[in-house]
Order: sequence, then structure tokens, then C-alpha cells
Amino acid sequence: MADSQPGRYARLAARIGNRRWFRPVSLFLLPMVDRVLVPLGMRAGPWPTLLLTSTGRVSGKERKTPLFFVETETGPAVIATNYGRHEPDWSQNLRSDPVCTIMLARQTRPAVARAATPDEGDDLFSRFVAFYPTYVNYRERARRDIPMWILEYTRT
Repeated sequence: MADSQPGRYARLAARIGNRRWFRPVSLFLLPMVDRVLVPLGMRAGPWPTLLLTSTGRVSGKERKTPLFFVETETGPAVIATNYGRHEPDWSQNLRSDPVCTIMLARQTRPAVARAATPDEGDDLFSRFVAFYPTYVNYRERARRDIPMWILEYTRT
């Protein structure tokens, strides 16, 4: 399972996640690098990363977004923190059209996104925080509900 050893990554995240320089650098650099690395079966950071392809709610075009995830029984779960800012476009895209694809370990699979229930959200949030403790700060900074999505695999 992808999130089996969060401890060592959590220490790194706790050290750098709240540094002033980290947010602007990671906002710009990590998604750009992960868009290249994830299709090759690699990632820029130590966190489990997938490449989500959703349909733009305004443009109707494919939008690819690298995202940290934790596993669930039906597929990966992702969290729409956006570094504590407004809800990210990819989350709004899923709200508009939940049909998506997931690239993980060089395999692309179709999926349908659904919002996590409140009970699922509590469990998922604690699992996300185990990997990346700074999510607690993002939740406080955001002053909004932070959506969590379960990307349920569908048959090809």
C-alpha cells in the first residue's frame, strides 16, 4: 500500500512544510516536475503521487494535475488543500464532471470521483496528516471546507 510508512516523510514535511520559501517554490516547481516524472513512474518528492486527468469545467479540455494520495479500498483518495488557498481548479472540475483518469506507476485507469463522506473525511484527513503534518495548518489557513475525493476505479 502506498501510505504504509508515513513517519519518515512526515518528519521531512514538518521541517520544511511551513517554511516561507517552501510554498512558492512548491506551488511552481513540484507540479511542473511531477507532470514529467509521474508518467515515467517517478515523482519529485517522497510522497505518493498520481497524475489526475479531469475535464476543465469551463474549457472542456483535459487537465492534468499531479496530486499526493492515500489508498482506499476502492481507489486513491486526494485532498484539495491548495496550500490553504481557494479550492483548486481540479477539485472544481471533479465537482462538475466526476469522470477522470488516474496515472499511477505507469498505468492509466479510468475512475469516477466522489466526495468523501464526513466520516470518511475524518479518517482520510488523519491519514493525510500522518504523511504531511502541515495539512493541519492549511485547514486553518483556508477557512473553508477542504474537499477530499475518492477516485473509484471503473472497468476499462
